[in-house]
Amino acid sequence: MKHKYRSVFISDVHLGTKDVRNDCLLNFLNTIEAEYIYLVGDIVDGNHDERLRDYIGSNLNDVIIREDTIHVTRDNKKLLVIHGDEFDSVVMTNKWLVYFGALSNFLKMRAKKAVQYIENFENAVIHEAKRRGVDGVVCGHIHHPAMKQVDGITYANTGDWVENCTAVVENKNGHLEVLHWANIHELDVQPIPAVAAATSKAA
Repeated sequence: MKHKYRSVFISDVHLGTKDVRNDCLLNFLNTIEAEYIYLVGDIVDGNHDERLRDYIGSNLNDVIIREDTIHVTRDNKKLLVIHGDEFDSVVMTNKWLVYFGALSNFLKMRAKKAVQYIENFENAVIHEAKRRGVDGVVCGHIHHPAMKQVDGITYANTGDWVENCTAVVENKNGHLEVLHWANIHELDVQPIPAVAAATSKAA
């Protein structure tokens, strides 16, 4: 049976790395139907899809490449869809990290000031959403799935398909949630516990 969603957002697949969960992702893709599917960056290893910036605006076999975009939910809320690497002060100040792929969630959550790192990233993305006058933002990059409301802005992070096997989905009514696919299907992976789901409605 197919799981039907209006929209699906995935990021940080990191194809080409030994840790990518191809099995989990294929299981997910084979059992969903969606009107819109967004690939929100880092589909190949690390920030190497930076090379795709040369093709922004192109339509490759019905895949439209954009720097970012605005998604309008069923309940008419505007969401900024953006990978988020431009807000990551770690990558921005240490360009060499780009060539080693994404920093794993395991390391980030145990590194000094990891919690502050995540909070700073989230605040920067939320600030950008406010600046653009949208109701929310869907991003990825930091391998930390989340769904929360901050100052009337919906913040949704897709997580990844290395540690967590997570995606953000929109149902037919415009409700957003973080989907922990490995948990739902009891696959052999140990994802981070889900952050409480929220609706796309902003205050």
